[in-house]
Amino acid sequence: MSPLMVATALMFLPCTLSSILSLEPRIAGGINALFGEFPYMVSIHLKAVGDGFYCAGVLVSVRDVLTSASCVLNGSGARVPEELHLLMGTPFRANNTDAIEVEVEEIWVRDVRDLAVLKLKEKVPELKPVVLNEFVQQSQKQCILVGWGANDSDWNVVDHLQEVYMRIRVENCSPSVICASGEQTSSGACYRDLGSPLLCDGSLAGILGSNPQRCGGPVEFYSIRDKIDWIRSQTTRAGATGSHTVTFNRFIIQCLILISAKIYYS
Repeated sequence: MSPLMVATALMFLPCTLSSILSLEPRIAGGINALFGEFPYMVSIHLKAVGDGFYCAGVLVSVRDVLTSASCVLNGSGARVPEELHLLMGTPFRANNTDAIEVEVEEIWVRDVRDLAVLKLKEKVPELKPVVLNEFVQQSQKQCILVGWGANDSDWNVVDHLQEVYMRIRVENCSPSVICASGEQTSSGACYRDLGSPLLCDGSLAGILGSNPQRCGGPVEFYSIRDKIDWIRSQTTRAGATGSHTVTFNRFIIQCLILISAKIYYS
């Protein structure tokens, strides 16, 4: 490269670095997730509210989505499944041609301040569910928060899925939750990150149970390890219910066919 070309490149370099450093922060200091990086992410929408985005969730089986109980409560109890609409298979929170749209069949809430499982009307075998993390998370461990929550400047939710590094904090933290905060100042969870997953070693360690008091501040996640037996009982129950329903329906149809045949030939 000639001296003139080098000088020209250096002349524009500060401008380029300035542009990079001034990029609008997302999920309070996060970056855009890659396509296909988190295939199990689910955006939960309320059909009666604007574009509808309300919470995040995560696919834990081909027919079950795990989220915060706060995402499915309306003050007097759990919402009815018909109020919810789920989008998955895309890093974008709003509807688009790449999204898989799924309706909810049943809602199971563990407790008011806890987790909820959404049983889907149909399976989504084309997506890979997240792996559940059964281990205790050690202090200062690096994990990742993923979600569509607001940035720290205007409180508007973002269109593209964000990810940000978090550090586990164990001081003054209850065993039933995982405490964490962003690695950088003002980075971490923000408004509308409710239900978003905390991923440690690539597996699901926690679910954000409530919106943070301030963007980028310390937050608490419901511990998957602490509730893993309940989660598995619900997903097993969901699969068993669907399987038994199909089997019973087939049995009824077969009986009707046999009865009709007997009447016809008698």
